[in-house]
Amino acid sequence: MEWEEEIPQYSKEVAKGSFWNIVGNVIMKLVSFLYVILIARAASQGDVGLFYLALSVVSLVSIFSDLGLAGALMRYIPYFEGRNEKGKIKDLLKLSYAVSSVVAVILMAILWWQADTIAAAYHNPLLSEAIRLLVSYLLLANFLRLGTSALQGFADMHSMQYVSNVQNCLKLVFTVALFYLYGASVLTLSAAFIISHIPAVILAVVSVGRRTASFPSGGTSIPSQQLFGEIVPFGLMLNVVTLFWTMTGYVDRLLLGYFTDPSISTEIVAVYTIAVTMATVLMMFPGAVASIFLPVMSRLAGKNEPAHMRAILETSQRWTMLLTLPLGLVMIVFSQDMLGAFYGQAYASGGLAMAIFTLGLLIQTLAYVLLFALAALRLVKLELRIAFIVTLVNVALNILLIPIYGMEGSAAASLVSCIVMTMMLMHYGSKLFSFRFPLEIYKLVLAAAITFAIMLLMKPYASSFVPLLPSLDAGSLQPYANKIIYLAYLGILGALSTAVFLVLSVILRCLRNEDVLLMKKAMLRAKIPSQLIDLAAAIGSFGVGTRK
Repeated sequence: MEWEEEIPQYSKEVAKGSFWNIVGNVIMKLVSFLYVILIARAASQGDVGLFYLALSVVSLVSIFSDLGLAGALMRYIPYFEGRNEKGKIKDLLKLSYAVSSVVAVILMAILWWQADTIAAAYHNPLLSEAIRLLVSYLLLANFLRLGTSALQGFADMHSMQYVSNVQNCLKLVFTVALFYLYGASVLTLSAAFIISHIPAVILAVVSVGRRTASFPSGGTSIPSQQLFGEIVPFGLMLNVVTLFWTMTGYVDRLLLGYFTDPSISTEIVAVYTIAVTMATVLMMFPGAVASIFLPVMSRLAGKNEPAHMRAILETSQRWTMLLTLPLGLVMIVFSQDMLGAFYGQAYASGGLAMAIFTLGLLIQTLAYVLLFALAALRLVKLELRIAFIVTLVNVALNILLIPIYGMEGSAAASLVSCIVMTMMLMHYGSKLFSFRFPLEIYKLVLAAAITFAIMLLMKPYASSFVPLLPSLDAGSLQPYANKIIYLAYLGILGALSTAVFLVLSVILRCLRNEDVLLMKKAMLRAKIPSQLIDLAAAIGSFGVGTRK
């Protein structure tokens, strides 16, 4: 159709990749949601806290196990594709798998050896065995991370999401099976987690092999000078960047477990981890856009097309905000209700921490794509500077606030860290790309603020309907049936808030013409009647602002 030609090609690619990422992320979060409900209900808080604490320790060590080569794959594969140097991609993949295997085995031995020392630091002798149960995760995580990073670099979001969801679904299946056979414990939690990675690793390796098998033979190889003088040091630098970001993601739980009374520390870590895990559901939408945004931007950098890069940056930022804001508002307003309903009243105490943490993620979303723009241009020194400062702020505030405010202090530290990161990204975006927030972004924030005020006013009335929800007589499955009913209720509230937000976005004219055209194309693919498509397009066109 002629109107489809008006949609920029790179916007189509980002839209298609974002669609598969959103589908995959929704499935991922739904399965993860069921997984967390299972372990929260079936296992003790002590076992859940011990498992997550051990996993946090192993995950921090895993940062070093691939020397940053997984991050290099995401940036260099599309860059080499843009320069039509596919032989270099094969060389880079072979190097990545070989190096990461050796390093992972060395770190596994060190972690096994030092497990007792780490447990002593936490005054928890059980932690050492939990760490040893999870130590093989280092090698499996390397292979899975390299495979999914390569698929992302190829912009093959469908395969990447398929591999990731296979692992996540198997984790739930194996956990249910082992809980049924041997009972809920740290041992069965760890075993199911480890075993679930094996089929996914095999699938990832096969998928990457199929992608590279189609490359023409005799391609350009990577010169030793470029390999060891540029790519490997780049990967090592990315390793340090990843360390800081992972510290930011895990240091709150580690410090919370360290500063809290040992008699209740694992329970506190469990509540906080469940609360933060639910909050991070919000990031499935920005992550969906950013995952395809990175390889597209890297390819454009390889082709040296700065105008298209700025255009796709604005588009990705706008779509990220449109997708993220409505869900974030619901999670802030109903945080305590959601935790209590899904995980039990023992976890409802994490409601305030979840709301604070979610607010930080919403603020981070304002400039989220700018972080990936720096990654696409391989400006790793700037990434390192931002990651170091944000992590320093996060660690300092956690040390300061946890002894006073507990888990709420830890969430507040994350909130401030998100604000700092957003301000730094805005500064460098302006300096490097001459990037300014488009007017539509300010309008979207205004629409979100109005929607939030309406939701706060309506919350007492919405909460009064909860006792009136039907209770199904489903025998032993009744608790789960009632959770489904409550989930549907929250879905209705979320749909209403989203509708209010979208109406305000149209009234404030926060859209652009390509948004309407892509919506029209998606509705056509979904076989929606033409009358409804024309009506939606007319309403959407009213929300298209006049660009200066």
